[in-house]
Amino acid sequence: MILGYLEIMRLADTDDEMLKKVESKAKQVVDLINQFFTLAKLEAGDANITLYRVQKQHLRSD
Repeated sequence: MILGYLEIMRLADTDDEMLKKVESKAKQVVDLINQFFTLAKLEAGDANITLYRVQKQHLRSD
């Protein structure tokens, strides 16, 4: 909803740096909310995850 209002404002003034910052932060908040709900689904058992074995050597970064 907030992103919709920001998009309307951006159509009126496309060069506003503050508006671009607010839009960027709003998108970050949406991403955090989506991550929260994904975590909640995993904790509640409402999402399936596939487990498989991994060799320790494959986890090492060079």
